[in-house]
Amino acid sequence: MVNPAIVFVIRELIVKLYGQEGVQWQTLMAFGFVILCLGAVRAMAVHFSPEEDKGEDSSARKNV
Repeated sequence: MVNPAIVFVIRELIVKLYGQEGVQWQTLMAFGFVILCLGAVRAMAVHFSPEEDKGEDSSARKNV
């Protein structure tokens, strides 16, 4: 669910940039912070995801 959130935030950023004539720096910093946080959550989800073939790996080691 993080990937659609990242895409949605980037879409909203593009709409803000091209929809208004002047965008305040606070808005850009807020969008950047949200994208950075979502990217960190995505990286942690990939890093700490459970391994699918963990059981197969342990049985392969016993046979060797």
